Amino acid sequence: MKKKLSGLLALLLCLTCLAGCGSKSGKTKAGLYYDATGISPDAVLLTVDGWDVTADRYLYWLTYNCDYITNYYKQAGKTVDWNESHSGQTLADYVKSQALSTTALYAEVESWAKKYGCEISDEDLSGIDTQWDAMVRQYGGEDAYTAELAYMGIDKASAQLISADYYLYNHLYELYSTEGSELYPAQADVDAYAQEKGYLTVDEILVSTADVADGDTAAMAEKRERADMILGKLNASSDPLTYFSTLAGTYSDDDRETYPDGFTFAPGVGTMSDAFETAAQTLEENKWSDVVESDEGFYIILRKPLDTDTVSADYFDNLLKTAADNADITYSDDYDSLDVADLCTKLADARAKLNLTAGDSSAFGTLPAATPEEGGTGDSSAAAASSAN
Repeated sequence: MKKKLSGLLALLLCLTCLAGCGSKSGKTKAGLYYDATGISPDAVLLTVDGWDVTADRYLYWLTYNCDYITNYYKQAGKTVDWNESHSGQTLADYVKSQALSTTALYAEVESWAKKYGCEISDEDLSGIDTQWDAMVRQYGGEDAYTAELAYMGIDKASAQLISADYYLYNHLYELYSTEGSELYPAQADVDAYAQEKGYLTVDEILVSTADVADGDTAAMAEKRERADMILGKLNASSDPLTYFSTLAGTYSDDDRETYPDGFTFAPGVGTMSDAFETAAQTLEENKWSDVVESDEGFYIILRKPLDTDTVSADYFDNLLKTAADNADITYSDDYDSLDVADLCTKLADARAKLNLTAGDSSAFGTLPAATPEEGGTGDSSAAAASSAN
């Protein structure tokens, strides 16, 4: 118990320091980030709505995104040109902005947690320790795992602080889900968000054509015939809404374990194909479609009453992301002087000196809500790896 309590106090002290008790210039003059940038990892690099963010927090996400882009180009047999245009800006500026979005999101989680009295508990700390032990086993020992973290410029304490944000996020969501709490949303706001985004709840039966060779019209006709047979059974049923689930469990080529009763999504974000979305949007509640052909195969879609619980969960993430996107951010001179191309070169040199050649640089992570989701740097908050679970 003594060990657990001391660890908890250390975490809380670190999180408190992030709120403004750290040195603006930093005291640490060592480590991967310092070697690559000359910036002390404990220096305040920026503030998000008044919440101080140290350099190691931002540089972790910037390094992650730089590695992702570099590896992507390498696999394609190309060399990265950081001056290349991407989403209306240079690739270097894009990577910096994506790292900033993720950093701001985490800062908002920490800021909200303090504002609403959410703290790391003994149970949370036990979960962090359990996750650490699991990662150590996965990498074949503590030395191997700490070397993997060192490749990303962090140590055990830094990694566990990142993981702590996952628990703070969960506590905030629990508060948000508690009727009468400061964070509990008005149903009208959730409904308005659902309408704005066009949320739909559907169930579906898929006859997949993934195994059909291009140009094999006979095989495609067989697949279509199978879909028509299923639709005929549904149309002939005296209780089609109940029977739909039975048919899906019997005939659908989709995995029914993950979404046994259907799923909820917002059109236009790439969750489903255009043909699927268009057909689903035209249906009234408790009505089903004819056979819908798409790139994945042949669908029969059932429109269900909207699952507002799923919408509410997404609305919470949207509130956090909106706060991060609209945050008042001030930057230190060190942030303005960061050069992505120079950083990548010096990171490689610093890693070589430390003999760091780890292959998977996405070993740690936390928040389920990602920010850099569009355009190609990958989902870096998820890369944190759902590892907190």
